[in-house]
Amino acid sequence: MSALSAREGRAEGHPTNLAVGPAHTSRLKDAANNGSTRQNVSGALIWVVAFCECMMAEFPDTTWAIPFALKERVYSSGSGLQVTVREGTERWPLDARMDLYDYATTFDWGRDSAGATQLSLALLADALDNDARARFLHQKFKSRVIVDLPERWTLTRSRILAHAKLFERTEFGL
Repeated sequence: MSALSAREGRAEGHPTNLAVGPAHTSRLKDAANNGSTRQNVSGALIWVVAFCECMMAEFPDTTWAIPFALKERVYSSGSGLQVTVREGTERWPLDARMDLYDYATTFDWGRDSAGATQLSLALLADALDNDARARFLHQKFKSRVIVDLPERWTLTRSRILAHAKLFERTEFGL
């Protein structure tokens, strides 16, 4: 039996441990095997959704919230070569990170330019939260991702992290 924890919405805010037992497992499998409503969703997501549905049904008095780790950061093009960062309901402009390197004063994408290099560096620095890794990977990220972006685009933080991991694997053979 594996133990998972969730926060219960009580005034005192103490965490409550919720255990997943055989009854939950069979309900999860039944929900995952019911492909009629979830045909286009990956198996892992089906399990997560099914688990949440089972737990929410099992503990109806609990206040459920999306954990911080599941909130996705989204980067998207805007008007006039602006890039917007969204996380939940918050929005802000992407920091150009000229403190790391000053390639250009504006962002650019869809071609090989100084602005594309600046965008690559800024996206990686924000997504990775590691300036050294961003400086190391930004040229490859620019040549493989940024130069191919259309006029209007959206990238998720998880997609940027996947590219970074792929580049590091190919570079170091990890």
